[in-house]
Amino acid sequence: MQKYNKAIVYYDTLLVHNPKDSVALEEKGHALFHLDRFSEALACIDKALKINQNAADLWYQKSTLAEDFNEAIKYFDRALKFNPEFDDIFAVAITLGIRNKKKKVEKMEKNIRFGY
Repeated sequence: MQKYNKAIVYYDTLLVHNPKDSVALEEKGHALFHLDRFSEALACIDKALKINQNAADLWYQKSTLAEDFNEAIKYFDRALKFNPEFDDIFAVAITLGIRNKKKKVEKMEKNIRFGY
């Protein structure tokens, strides 16, 4: 976890000097993703996409941050448009499944704590 926090500090420093560095935004988003800071990660990826809409990697990252599978497929299709060799749809499906399962467990734990 600490390496991701250090990476965020590093990319923030780069972005101070060049706020339109789409690679730094993507990598910062990737680090935030690994810290389960999904909304912040998505904001970084969206900023990077405004700078570089043709980057397959950015669309792939956005697909892993999608709230549902259909949305993820839409973004993954965009990634394929820019890189037809991109074939990591199973990683998207697994990521979404893990995130949805984690949300359900957190909701169940909250209900148990508060007696719902």
